[in-house]
Parts: sequence; structure tokens; C-alpha cells
Amino acid sequence: MKIFGFNSARDAAPQPNDIAATQDDVAAPQIDIEEEQDEAALPQDEVVGEQSEAPPQEADAPEPQNDVALAEPPRALPAGSFLKGEYEIKEVVSRGFINYYLADAGDYGAHDFKLVAQRNAPPIFIEDGPDAPFFPPATRFLQDENEFAIWDWQNLKSLDDWSAHPNDEIYLGVVGEVARGLFALENAGLAPDLARESLFFDAAGQLKCFGFFDAGFLDAIEAGLTPSPNSDAVAANEGLEEAVIPASPTSAIHQLSALSSRFAKTQLAAGATLRLDDEFGALPFSEEVKTFARSLNEGEFRSAGEVVAALEGFAPVGKTQSDLLCDVGMERELNEDCGLIWKMMHAGHERNFAVEVLAVADGMGGHEGGEVASDLTLSSLQNLLLARQNLDWNDNALILKALDEILSEVNQSVVRLTENPPYASMRNKPGSTLVCALRVGSRAFIGNVGDSRAYRWNQKSGLERLTRDHSYVQDLLDAGSISEDEAWGHPDGSVITSHIGMMRGMKKDVLLRLLSRGDKLVLVSDGVVDTLRDAQIGEIIAAHDEVSGLCAALVNAANEAGGIDNITVAALFCA
Repeated sequence: MKIFGFNSARDAAPQPNDIAATQDDVAAPQIDIEEEQDEAALPQDEVVGEQSEAPPQEADAPEPQNDVALAEPPRALPAGSFLKGEYEIKEVVSRGFINYYLADAGDYGAHDFKLVAQRNAPPIFIEDGPDAPFFPPATRFLQDENEFAIWDWQNLKSLDDWSAHPNDEIYLGVVGEVARGLFALENAGLAPDLARESLFFDAAGQLKCFGFFDAGFLDAIEAGLTPSPNSDAVAANEGLEEAVIPASPTSAIHQLSALSSRFAKTQLAAGATLRLDDEFGALPFSEEVKTFARSLNEGEFRSAGEVVAALEGFAPVGKTQSDLLCDVGMERELNEDCGLIWKMMHAGHERNFAVEVLAVADGMGGHEGGEVASDLTLSSLQNLLLARQNLDWNDNALILKALDEILSEVNQSVVRLTENPPYASMRNKPGSTLVCALRVGSRAFIGNVGDSRAYRWNQKSGLERLTRDHSYVQDLLDAGSISEDEAWGHPDGSVITSHIGMMRGMKKDVLLRLLSRGDKLVLVSDGVVDTLRDAQIGEIIAAHDEVSGLCAALVNAANEAGGIDNITVAALFCA
């Protein structure tokens, strides 16, 4: 990294009482390059030359952010001007505290297009940036009291002009790229200057920073400047081991937090209704991503390095293995349970998707139709998903809405069954529970009606119940009327408050969870949970690294504990 002290004719650096505007304080209007810019015709606050000597009103003056911050935007270059005699400015891409241009470096009719960035020269000029993929290599130089950086043009699309559907993997991908880039700045001793206008998606769809770097805290001191603390990476330096540098609005973690919040709420989930008490709660993301975004927004991370470490816990799911086992149990003559594992895939020019479906249904009604209801429940689920194969499987909100509708339509299919002979005259009509999981990449969309359950197990957290039973005992637990120990073996444990096939008042839950490498997703009927407590289920899952062995072990354990009901296990291992 090459660092050069630089003093322009405007003095080396603004003093602490100068106004240091942030990137978001300045609009970036598009400029018609074919019209001559007349500074006299511009409103006073749009003149890009010298600052007005009239002091700003006290109420409007922002707090000083960083003593080495740039105090004013650079004067825009007109089309047709040249830099270093070889880069011809063709048009202005955007204007602000950093101006961006499309330039041509080609000779004699050949074109060699470049992206050019311009800002006022900082007190310290940095020729080389950190060696990180987030920062594409650039030619950097000083000219006419301005700093310039030049990159090859790559059909770039700015972050502000880019949008996508709400999707956990997209959010984590973008935030992860930025966090790793800021972490590289911290390690290189550079202060972050991550203006949103400097973030572009390249031709490969990767987010990159096409911007500048500023000297870090220690480099600025060595250069004789007195900057405010603006870096989280100043510890472990001789004489400053005990120094505590608070995160400032220009620190890496502050910039990352602001980008994360705005990216999630305005560019991925602009249609979501935000709540005052929990601005992330209504966003259509998994609970895991919402928890991470809240932590970042509430300042629980102290540096970009800590964020990078946390993101390593979101290991994308690669390959999976799944299996299904259904058993009549030890006391029943008829198996009313039904299980399903189904993979729906489409690959082509127009669209590509893969949806892996796991489902367990526990029929009710005995010889009066419980086995028919559970089978119809799962066949209806399969047909309704197939009818929605053109759904945008990248859009969390659409999938959650579709799954909610599917549960209602599955219910109606069983209701219609009970309205026809021989079931129409029966007092206790056939019905079924249903728990299902739709895995799309690392996202698991889970639907639940009744008391069949979905669990997730991983090495770090152990066993977690993902669904809530729709049962009388669960209502007592939620009300605090009984304890977990009292709930086990409760005489009314078989009473459920919602099921597939209800004429009216069916309760259903739809949720989204994020799977990671090493997770085990397990769906079971109550033939497992009525004979094995959660701790026993967790021990069995932990002891098996092969999915078919796990299914067999749970069925065998439930039978050994009495096998009082039908038993179904569907399991998915993520690698």
C-alpha cells in the first residue's frame, strides 16, 4: 500500500468545526452533458465550486463526522475533456461527492470504455487499495486538486438502480460481500468511505466497490493530522492496546449497518409494512436472517470482522439426502399416517428451480376414513404445488402467500370428501394433521396444521422445535396453566384444536426458516412425540449421520416405548 502526503491549494484538511457532509446528504442528479453548465444559473446549494462563506443555520448543521472528510463535492467535468491526455470523458454517470463518468481510452476509431471516479483530493493520497475481490484494481492518480480512479467498463449496474425480490440468500450474499470488503479495509489500516454510489454489480452479478480509500487512524497521526477516531481496527498497535475507539458514523460497522437496513427494507422488501416496535418483524425473511439484521442494526457487532465471523454460521446448503419411513406401530391394526418426499425440478432457458418437499399427515377417523383423509391431504398438496410451478421461487413473500393458500385449499379438498357418501352421514368425519416443508436452496418454508411436528437439529444449537402444536395441551402450556412436565402424558394430550377437514375455523401456521450446512430437518407424526420426549429425539438425531438410519432409529425407539400410535418420520440432511 503506497501512501503519499498531499496538500492542495485549499489547505490540507478541513478543521474540526468545518461541516463534513455525509454521502447520503447529497443528491446525485443526472446531468445532461450536452448542455453547458452555468454555475450562475444554478441554485446556491447546487454550485459545485467554492463553498459559500455564509455559515449554515445552526439547526441544519450536521455534527462533524470525521476531520479528514471531504468538505465539498468536486466540480463536474464537461463531456469532451481529457484526463492525462488519454481518457476522454463521454458522459456523466452520476454526480455527488464522488462524480462518475463513462470515458473512452481508445485510439483511431477503436473504443476502450472506462469507468472514471472523481473526488476532491484528500490530505493523504493512497495509490494502492487492499487486496480483496470486493475492490477491483484501478488506476489512481491526482490531477488539478482532484483524485481520480479508473476501471475497465463492465456493463455495471449501480446498487441504487438494482432491486430484487425478498430472498434470504440474496440479502446474505450482498451484506457478506460488503462485510468482507470492509474487513479487508480494517486489516489494511484504511478508513472506510463506502458511499452507496460507489457500489456496482458487475457483469457477473457480483457486488463490487468502485470507490476511494482514506488513510486510517494511525496513518493520519503519522502524517501530522488530527482526525477523529474513525476506525474499528486500531487495537493491537504499540501504545494503543488499551485504546477504546467508539464506532463513529463513518466507521465500518456503522456503514455496514446502514447499508444492511436500507438494502433489506427498501430494495428487497419495499412492499412490506414496517412496525414501529419491530421494523424487521414483518419483513418476509427467515427468523435467522431477521435476528442477524436486528443485531447488526442495534449495534451488537463492534467491527466488520465480527460480522464476517457471524456470517460464517450461514453456510449455504449444497447437497441433501432425505428418507421417509412409515410404520403401523404396536397397537393399531390400520395405518392412518401418510408421508411424502417429492422433488420438483425444472431446468431450461426461461426458468430454473428445484423444490424439495417433505410432508407428514396423520389421519383421524379410523376405519371411517382417516387413512383416506391423510392420503388425500398429501395428494392434494402435491397437485396444488404442481399447479403453482410457475411461481417465482426466489420471492419469499410469494412463496409464503402461496403456501398459506395451499393449506386452505388442501383443507377444502378434504371437506368436500366428507360432504359426499359414505362420509356425509357420519358424525365423526375424516380429517388429518399436516406438517410440510418446502426446501428451496437454503430456505425452508414450513406449513403446519394440527400436532404433527417439524424439528431442526444441528451441532451448535441441538434440537429445536420449529412448529407449534394446535392442541388443547399446547394452549394450556401457552397460558402458563401447566408445565412441560405436566404436559407430558396429559390425559387430554390427544385433543387437537385444528386439523385438515374442518368446515370452519381451521388454524394454520406458515413460517420460513433458514437451513445451513450440517442441519438435520425432521418431520414426525404424534406416534413419535407421544412416546419420546424432545431430549430423547435430539439424542437419537445426534447419534445418526445417515438419514435412513435415523428414520429407522426413531421408528424403532417409538415402538420400543410402546408404539401406541402409527409412526411416520421424514428427514432431510443438509451437507
